[in-house]
Amino acid sequence: MPEYTWWSGGQVEYLDTRDGRVAYRFWPESRDAKKTLLGIHGLGGNNDNYVALGEALKPEVAVYAIDLAGNGESGTRGDVESCEVHMRNLDTLADLIQARHASSDAAHFVAGYSLGAAYALAWVARNGQAVRGMILFAPPFRTVFHIPRVLDLAFRALSSLMPRYRVPTGIRAEDGLDPRYEFEMESDKFIRARTLRSLKISADMVPLGKRALPGITIPTLIVHGDADSVAFPESAALAYERSGAADKTLVWIPGAKHDLHDVLSGVRCSEVSDDQRAPVIAAVREWLDRH
Repeated sequence: MPEYTWWSGGQVEYLDTRDGRVAYRFWPESRDAKKTLLGIHGLGGNNDNYVALGEALKPEVAVYAIDLAGNGESGTRGDVESCEVHMRNLDTLADLIQARHASSDAAHFVAGYSLGAAYALAWVARNGQAVRGMILFAPPFRTVFHIPRVLDLAFRALSSLMPRYRVPTGIRAEDGLDPRYEFEMESDKFIRARTLRSLKISADMVPLGKRALPGITIPTLIVHGDADSVAFPESAALAYERSGAADKTLVWIPGAKHDLHDVLSGVRCSEVSDDQRAPVIAAVREWLDRH
């Protein structure tokens, strides 16, 4: 059986905002970096998702990984009032990054993993001039999570009637639970219940991010595993085809599943080798070097 451990590295700091506390992870040894990367995690994730990249890219690239409101240590656990809260918190962290790395030759980038790719697209659609380029890891536009229309309508009605009602989250073991998720679900970091309104915001972000694609004109890198069974490979192909960027690159990672050989999972698996992780990190490093 594989063994799982949390990636470690960087340190966590906090920002006080009108919407509550925002936690983010950064690497002090990268304070003088000329390039920065603001990382946005996926559904149920937190700033741990970017530890492997932060460790690999330091000190040349300063990675700043946010806990979106309701996740990790930001805001109220398992709840967020609106998408605008996420956008404002991203604005606040982006302002801090640009203030810390304010040299005339500084270059700022944003990255989103899984559902975080949709958040990144929506944020860039509003703040395109704030960053030089963006990276989409395993974008979520064709996924295993298909909700029938009737159930979707019922869910939206309930979220309007009982927005703060909490429902348990997680996947049953009999549904074919990946051992890595079992490890995560046993941790205190796992959020075991979320409000209906926070789940609705997550669901709404996917079409919002997809609609933003044609308006994206900054250089874009898309990295996707060709064995991804959560966000199917055609999801990356769709993002590439619909992106309005003239400078866009799609990199396939052979054999990688949704966690991209655990580089974006926050959890390190004993059965994944550094040689498997290397293509993911190399794709990011080489693209950032060119931009």
